[in-house]
Amino acid sequence: GYGPVRQPPKTVKPHPMLMPVYVGSENTFEVIDRWAATGIRHMGMYYHHHGYWRIMPMLYPGLIKRRIDYLVQKDLGRHFYMEYAGNYPLECMVGHTISELTWDPRTDPDALLDEYCRLFFGPASAEMKEFHHILERGFEAYLEANGTTHPFGRDLMVSLRERMEQFEVLPPASSARALSRLSAALERVPADSVFHKRISIVQSTFTLAHHGSVMHHATETVFRGSQNDGSRLSPNELINEASRAIKANRDLIAFKHSTVEGKAPGAYADF
Repeated sequence: GYGPVRQPPKTVKPHPMLMPVYVGSENTFEVIDRWAATGIRHMGMYYHHHGYWRIMPMLYPGLIKRRIDYLVQKDLGRHFYMEYAGNYPLECMVGHTISELTWDPRTDPDALLDEYCRLFFGPASAEMKEFHHILERGFEAYLEANGTTHPFGRDLMVSLRERMEQFEVLPPASSARALSRLSAALERVPADSVFHKRISIVQSTFTLAHHGSVMHHATETVFRGSQNDGSRLSPNELINEASRAIKANRDLIAFKHSTVEGKAPGAYADF
């Protein structure tokens, strides 16, 4: 249900055969609690547009598992669906995680990541697994700072689409570490292998995200540092941060024109 029908009724009792499928932006666990209190026996969750209209990937297999686990614990889980950009090289793990966890919620997401990296990236599986872990740790830190609380855990419906705030999820130091793992992964595989092609595509795409992270965080530092409070920076510090933001913006634009837009049609077919 969208809009007002997302909320459970207050004056009537839902029919036992009714299966509400919630589509919304609230804490998943609170939503399940509210609907469970009406006496329903079946329920589904629908998460739309994961990864759409964003550059920075947001990978959170742990949160996906916790959401499914709570539905199962309440004995309500009959439907779980999450849209995602399957053709976006940084989000492929999302589909694998959702598919396997909906078949068996007892599955360990880290074991799924092991399997995915081993089969998809071959000799570079360890480096690619750490790359994904860096991204998930970034999201979990963002969730801890911004998510809504519930006894079962925090939850957060991430939108941030087409907004610079998407780069809050991964600070520049973390995105730089993630990039270093991709460089290390490329050194582990033969240059003429499909693994090398796949990792190169991930590296190309994620480099754009890294430039965006550097630009956003430098810009935010300038904004906060210009306020009349305890976070105010000196004129020289402000100039340095502004220069860094401008350079990152130029780097992002140059990389976008030369690498992303310069790709020939079908260049991602090897992924």
